[in-house]
Amino acid sequence: MEVPYPESAMVAGVSEPRQRRVPPEPVILVHGYLSPKRFLLPLKWRLERRGFDAHLVDLSPLAIRDVRVLAKQLAVSVERVLHRTGAERCILVGVSLGGFVALCYVKEFGGADRVRRLVAMGAPFQGTWFALAGVPVFGAVSRGVWQSLPTSSLLSDLRAGGSPVPVTSMVIPGDVVAPPHRCTLEGAEVVTLDRTWFPAVHQWLVISGKITERLADLLMEEEG
Repeated sequence: MEVPYPESAMVAGVSEPRQRRVPPEPVILVHGYLSPKRFLLPLKWRLERRGFDAHLVDLSPLAIRDVRVLAKQLAVSVERVLHRTGAERCILVGVSLGGFVALCYVKEFGGADRVRRLVAMGAPFQGTWFALAGVPVFGAVSRGVWQSLPTSSLLSDLRAGGSPVPVTSMVIPGDVVAPPHRCTLEGAEVVTLDRTWFPAVHQWLVISGKITERLADLLMEEEG
């Protein structure tokens, strides 16, 4: 289901937009392959300025391990955040492979009861051939690089039947790591962002303040 940008939120027959609010749940940011959690600090800070309670997670260094191992680590981080905040559920934002990890947690490790919704940013659920570039260097030590390929049985398992929680997939044209047509998932809405001329298109998902604003708008709830 394609959602155009900008999104309209009008009441039928009324010209004024509905009132919207920051959701009460903490927002947990899940970083991707070869990325430390610090890479998501700008995203965290910008969301916090919008009033969100944003958190980073502790995954294995550079998140190169088996996705299921990372999903178990995410489960521990989620429980810590929920305990610390007193919340019953959270919102997950998974960037790149972080989207796989988040979906794996939701489907296989009890996350469906702890997650209200998942937003995936540049997460190629259909797999990406770009992962082949990492095989010569990391293939011997990283299960995750193999699990990111279109031939991955893990991704096939995760795609089967869609997700038990609502999923939004944010994509950007020209992203060679996560081409929009490879970021689809059964039942998920797809939000296509504006094309950029920034050379590192995939990283632009996190770097761009405009994209963070779009993410924040997606996460806002309607009152009443």
